[in-house]
Amino acid sequence: MEPVSFAHAELQVVPVAGGDDEVVLATNLTAADARALVEALSWQRARDHLVPAIETAEHVLALRELTALVDLLEVVADDPHGGPVVLNGPRLRLLAEAACRYAHERDGEGYVTGEVRDRVERLRNLTGPLFEWAARVAQADRRELARRW
Repeated sequence: MEPVSFAHAELQVVPVAGGDDEVVLATNLTAADARALVEALSWQRARDHLVPAIETAEHVLALRELTALVDLLEVVADDPHGGPVVLNGPRLRLLAEAACRYAHERDGEGYVTGEVRDRVERLRNLTGPLFEWAARVAQADRRELARRW
């Protein structure tokens, strides 16, 4: 039986630079799910960051974050067994939005290959858990911030 991404996940509070804490999600991704997410992020990068001219610092930072996330997921995708990932709120939201957007836009295209159809279906199945975990991390982050004040 193939493992299921996000089946065993937990929220953790970890220290970050500057003495702050951040709530993150620690989970496992299958290689196939990681590969589908890499494709969705790469597709989004080509559409949003490589086609238009990058004119602001915010665009540069967004591209760097997206590229760093692609690099992280590539390692998991290249392992036949998948692997663990630790994702903060912004990265979870980025993944959820990329998966949702890719599935929506590519599914609406005319003819697509079987590989793309399979990827769209896989991303549709990941979208719900990604948005759910992103919301949980955001809620836990707010509670953690309130606790410190």
